[in-house]
Order: sequence, then structure tokens, then C-alpha cells
Amino acid sequence: MLSLEKLRADAEYILKTAQQNGAEQCYVSVHTALGNHVGFRTGKIEALERVEDFSLALTVYRKHRKGSVAISDRSEQAMTHAVKTALSHTEFTEDDPDFGIAAAEDYARCCDDDWQALQLWGNPPDIDALTQLVSSAEAAALACDPRIVSHHGAQAYGGESAFYVATSNGFRGGAQRSSVSVSVSALAREANDQQSAYDYDHKILIDDLRAAADIGKTAAQKALAALKPRAVKTDVYPVLFVPELASGLMGHLLSALGGYRQYRKLGFLPDSLGKTVLPAWLSLHENPLLPKGATSAVFDGEGIAVRNPVLIHEGTVEHYLLGSYAARRLHLTPSGNSDGVHNLQLLATPDHVLSLSDLYQQMERGLVVTELMGQGVDLLTGNYSRGARGFWVENGEIAYPVTGVTIAGSLPTMLQNIMAIGDDIRSLGAVHAPSILLREMTVADGE
Repeated sequence: MLSLEKLRADAEYILKTAQQNGAEQCYVSVHTALGNHVGFRTGKIEALERVEDFSLALTVYRKHRKGSVAISDRSEQAMTHAVKTALSHTEFTEDDPDFGIAAAEDYARCCDDDWQALQLWGNPPDIDALTQLVSSAEAAALACDPRIVSHHGAQAYGGESAFYVATSNGFRGGAQRSSVSVSVSALAREANDQQSAYDYDHKILIDDLRAAADIGKTAAQKALAALKPRAVKTDVYPVLFVPELASGLMGHLLSALGGYRQYRKLGFLPDSLGKTVLPAWLSLHENPLLPKGATSAVFDGEGIAVRNPVLIHEGTVEHYLLGSYAARRLHLTPSGNSDGVHNLQLLATPDHVLSLSDLYQQMERGLVVTELMGQGVDLLTGNYSRGARGFWVENGEIAYPVTGVTIAGSLPTMLQNIMAIGDDIRSLGAVHAPSILLREMTVADGE
């Protein structure tokens, strides 16, 4: 288990050095990680990597000016140099009365027991265990069908990380967490057609990971299902985002509600506090204290606890996602989201939560999107246009695979036009998303 004591010592040393050299306020975050990565292809280990990482980020303030530096060298000489570099940067930055670390009264009041209750650490799997996972995953993919060949094979990671945060006005806190993941990439070939697909899972503890064989089999089934895609007629149709992509759709909304885009007015939802951005049957809540949650935390990157877990209530924005600086710019209170959301969940009225088969029935005719390509999302205007592939739904059932299409719309309208969500939640990151059904988007054939 990685030691917090070493990180604490590093943080205390750099804080003391910064204050002795003239910093009026300072913030330091120290992070370390240790783990193993195994790449496996065609029945043998293709890559074996030991991951050892250390990083330290320091921000200092002097006369309402800011200087920041990040280093990966743990020596006292490097840390002392980092302090001097950060302080020198304050000579070149503009005065800003909103600069500064978080106020002491905003810090979370917590102890080690609070972090332990989150169950974020367990012994990470060793190389032998990781090898067994990838071997099982690839074998299951290849055994699924003779048309399956190993594409990029199977990958697995197991490791642990630790962080510690300290400020010049008294905040101290840190924690450890473990991580394990498995992914498989499969390629299906038939005649002159070939299609690739992948599947993966990521958990805090290995015992909670999906069976590696199931991950491999699912990747193969996805690739097989994508064979022999057909064209579609350009028109406006209902569109269903699978959970892995629905989390990205919600990510665009979260970005628009972030402090930077709000105080700069650079997003597609400016001044949206108290305004309706989603259907009235849908709410977004954080669960920062969820045991074993991917982004569970007692406090955010500044040391502030999540103040209000209800981000959107019945379609209406309750608060922005604010760190202390953005909060000052907007004359609001920091929300405890300087590093993003913590286990965001979509909560809907029961009549709007449907099984996949019921979602297909509600679509009647439309596109299920399983993969997106390109970066055609403008978070300033909300214009949305991306390449996509997936499956065509006809008469409420999956009919055939589709590739080479473009889906387009406007993010504000897309969010308001959410018709229903699925019961197939995937909890792989900061957003725990189910499938999301949109009333309509333009679907254009690329042929």
C-alpha cells in the first residue's frame, strides 16, 4: 500500500519552503501511482509495463498574482527549484482580486475513517493475475465464432494510487485508491467485410470486475453483429445513445455548467441557473460518498466537500460546477466540483425508465448509436455533428448494422428532447449513465 506519510512530508516541505520565500498563499497537490499493465495477443504476452508515477503541483499567490508549476522529480533540489519558479511566475501575471486558495470555512471536515468508509482500496492484482485475466478474455473472444480474429488483443491494468492536498491556511487531506481494468478488441471477418469492436470494464476492486471471459465474448459479439452494414435514407429519426456514449452526451452538459464557461459566457447554456435544460421528469444527482464509486471522494481537489448533490432537479439547474476561483468570479459559493462531478446519476420518474426492448419499441424506427467518430461538437454554440455507427431499428426491433452515417443536431434541443432512459446503467466513470433516447436528430448517409 502506498504511503500517505511520504506524500504528506513532500507537501509540508514545499509549503514551508514557499512561505519562507515570500508566498502569501499556496496550495500543493502530490500524487503517486504504482501498477502493472499487461498486453496479450494471439495467446501470448505482447507487452508488459511497470507503471511508477509521481507528480507534484504547486500554486502560489503573491499580491493577487498567481504562479504555478508541476514537477515529477521528488528530490528536495527539484522541489526547491519548483518553488522559486512558481514565485517568479507571479512577476509576469496580471493582478486578479479573485485569485487565491479556498477559504478555510469552505474546507471539508473529515478524517481517515470517512475515506475508509468509501472502500476505495484493495490489494491490486499482480502480473500473474492480470495475465490470467487477459488470457481468459482473448480466448473467450476467439472461441465465440470462427470469423473472429484477435485485433489489438486484450489489455489489463492493476494498480494503486495515492494523493495528498495541503494549503497554507490549514487544509490537509489525502487518500489511497486501487484500480483494475480489462479491455478486449475483436475483429470479425466475413467475405470482403471486416468490423472491429471492443468491450471493457473498470473497477476499484478486482472482485467487482465483470468476468474476463464475458468481456471477451461481448467484444466478439459486438464485432459479429456489425458485419454487413447497410445504408440508411437521410432524414430525421429518433436516436438512442448506448450507455458508453450517453455519458459523453451528459459530459457536454456538465462542461456547459462548469464555472469557466459560465463566467466567461463561452458555453451553449450561459446564465442557466434556475433555467430548464432537461425534461421535467429527469434529474441529475451526485453521489460522492458511494462506496467503491469510480469518482467517490470526501472532498474535491481543493479540499471542499460537495455542498449540494442535486445538480439538476426536475429539469432545472440548481447550481453550477464551481471551484473557488470560478465561484468568486460569479459571486457564488464553491460547489466542491473543482475536479468535476462525483458519480453523477440520472434519476427519472418510473414511466420514463425502460428496458432496451421497450426503448426500441418506443423508437419504432431510428438509429442506435454504438460508436462516434470525429470532434464535431461546438460547446460554444451547441452545434453537434459527428460520424456514427450502430444499428437500425425497424418496427421496434434491431434490423441491421449501420456505418458511415453522420448524426447532427443542437445540444440544447437534444437535451430537451430526451424521451426516455434505459435500465442498463454502466458505472465506469464520473457519470453513471444508462442508454438515452432522443426524440429526433438528423441522420445523414455518408455514401
